[in-house]
Amino acid sequence: MNNAENFEEQMLNNSDEELVSIILNKGDYVSGAINAAELEIKRRNISNEFLMSNKSDKELVNIFLNKGDYVPVVNNAADLEIKRRNISTDFLKKLELEVKAVALQKEITATTPLSRLIGISIFFASISLVSGFFLALIMSNIYKRKEEHLKASQCWTWFLVSILFWFLIVIVIIALNSN
Repeated sequence: MNNAENFEEQMLNNSDEELVSIILNKGDYVSGAINAAELEIKRRNISNEFLMSNKSDKELVNIFLNKGDYVPVVNNAADLEIKRRNISTDFLKKLELEVKAVALQKEITATTPLSRLIGISIFFASISLVSGFFLALIMSNIYKRKEEHLKASQCWTWFLVSILFWFLIVIVIIALNSN
């Protein structure tokens, strides 16, 4: 007996509520279990109302906006429940555009490089190893909290390059003074 058959056999013993829970919380289950639960829901002909009637409007909209996160049975049931509740398609499209705009803004922010002013500040603060380190650490943590990982890593790049630069300057000065 293969894994798919094992999952299908296990789903026969689950209640309707358990099957719905599996397909709605798919992050907690392996794909074989999710597929078997979806097949069992179809086999039992569990109604769309049963799948979605206890969901809030907000939960339905979340499913609508994140269709890729759910199996087709859930998406179809959510679409039908949205229609049954007369949730405006204009409202849903507006929400979808807002979500896309927020995601695009996050992507733009995440890929925006560190400003030269911050980089140069870290560079000159690194004359004193301690102050440069703490400035890079503070700025890096600020950017990490804002999920701007490119800027966070560039703080450390500026710090390391500046340490190397100041180290080379010291070596050159020592070499020139020893002659």
